[in-house]
Amino acid sequence: MELNKIKKQVDNAEATKAKAISELESAKEILQNLITKLANSPVRPLTSELIEATKTLQDIVEEKNSLKKLMFCLRKYLNQVQKEQGEVKGKKHAAKAIAANLTVELQNSREESRPEPFKLVLVEAKDAKAAEERPVKEINILSEKVETNLNAIEETKAAIETTLWSAEMADSAKAAIEIKLFSEVNDLVGEDVRRVDDTNRFLFGISEV
Repeated sequence: MELNKIKKQVDNAEATKAKAISELESAKEILQNLITKLANSPVRPLTSELIEATKTLQDIVEEKNSLKKLMFCLRKYLNQVQKEQGEVKGKKHAAKAIAANLTVELQNSREESRPEPFKLVLVEAKDAKAAEERPVKEINILSEKVETNLNAIEETKAAIETTLWSAEMADSAKAAIEIKLFSEVNDLVGEDVRRVDDTNRFLFGISEV
């Protein structure tokens, strides 16, 4: 995947995080209201509020899974760029070595050649050295571009990791809410059972009298 495509997918990471947090707070409020209604109602049906809260929490989980897939693609691309950067550095060192050898040959030619032929050798050597330096400059430019891409990837990676952390927190909060809701409902159902038992015992006692 191209870096630009990845950046387009995660340039709204902060907005996604804010949305997830907002949805979580909304779900918590809906569930809290539902618990209150359940506590004050003799009949406890599955309400639309519970359905809405469940859907909101599912949306948060889906957003987290999408970010995880994006993170996988980002890491894969990062490894590819780092590999290419290593190859560029290798070519850069090779070009510098060639230039250094050429300089040594130039010095040797200066010592061995006569004045007139030496000028010709010097010109040829300078041309050859310039030809060798051009790839080095091009490689340097390419290396800088790769470095820029790496920095951009790291920034994007940090944004995604922050969003994933928020999503993980949302998951934890979801679990806590579900446990609390389950406990509250069980307690309320238990109270109803006890009331029915007390009523039955009372009625049974009256019938015996």
